[in-house]
Amino acid sequence: MKPELHIFGITLPTFGLMVAIGVLFFAIIILTLFRKNHVSEKKIDNLIITCAIAGGIFALSATFFDALWHNISTFKETGHFTWEWWGITFSGGLFGGILSYFILYYFIMKYDRDKMFFFLDIIVVGLCVAHGFGRIGCFFGGCCYGKTVEPHTFLSIYYPIHENGVAYAWVLPTQLYEAVFLFIFAGILFFFIKKNRCGWYFIGYNLFRFLLEYLRGDDRGSSPFGFLSPSQFMSIIMFLWGVALLIWRKPLENFLKKKNILEPIAIAKDENTSE
Repeated sequence: MKPELHIFGITLPTFGLMVAIGVLFFAIIILTLFRKNHVSEKKIDNLIITCAIAGGIFALSATFFDALWHNISTFKETGHFTWEWWGITFSGGLFGGILSYFILYYFIMKYDRDKMFFFLDIIVVGLCVAHGFGRIGCFFGGCCYGKTVEPHTFLSIYYPIHENGVAYAWVLPTQLYEAVFLFIFAGILFFFIKKNRCGWYFIGYNLFRFLLEYLRGDDRGSSPFGFLSPSQFMSIIMFLWGVALLIWRKPLENFLKKKNILEPIAIAKDENTSE
């Protein structure tokens, strides 16, 4: 664990630095792929606005849901519900961020509503890479670690956990497991999955996250269902999103196409043709 880096006399929080690097790679990847797919600069500007606002809502949602899960846990233990703020949770952020993307896209990209999932196919590749860097930040920051195990267990690490009076313990570095998965998954999505990447992203990532939760050992709060962790509960919901996209994407795109608003240039051409 290395929560801070000292570079040229400047102290930088490692988690924040990794998140910043992830956001940078996210921007580079999606802008490159937008231009590779011949998306106009005007549309790219609108997509950037959509992603920026959705990113802000992602952060708020990540904070809200983490607080919710921990306060549910406190309520189960004490019988009293008192709201306190904690940290952030990616699954909660993803839930709120994607929902806001759908809503924002519908109103901002009103001439290309049927391309909603096409652009999301590009965004999820960048999201995987950004998330991978974020998990490396978690590793250096000291959060999101796995269960304690016997010393020198395969793929375990001696790590500071600061729980129950224990300063260091052998744990499964689930942050690094997830980072490796996300980088590989980004490559699979980009090179091998050409259709409905966003649907396969929701299925693939959330299935992995659901299973990884059985190895997590940090305090993540409680879901409304005691037999599921908060992230498992959210993963089931978003896994179903992926299944729905695999089955109903085309009908959804046809529905959204009917909701498109004609661009003024297209309207003018139609009027001139009719004359």
